[in-house]
Amino acid sequence: MTLEFEGTVPNSLAQEQLARIKKWLDDIEKFFLWHVLTDQMTPVIEATWLTNAEMLLKVVSSQLEEVHRLVARGDSNLESKSG
Repeated sequence: MTLEFEGTVPNSLAQEQLARIKKWLDDIEKFFLWHVLTDQMTPVIEATWLTNAEMLLKVVSSQLEEVHRLVARGDSNLESKSG
């Protein structure tokens, strides 16, 4: 998954949040999901890995909502290009 944005982010808080969000999405894709797809796991262990990925995804979602609020307030001129 690629998270792309168009514009600038003068708000340093939003910049930090976006950097953190990108790192967390990479962690989900390249660590959690990669292991689930490539490792031999029992159903219980696989469920645990997916639960952890889901928890991190909820954090990412919350952070994206916060960035969206910053953008909506006009604290930056950032626009999402992702679907």
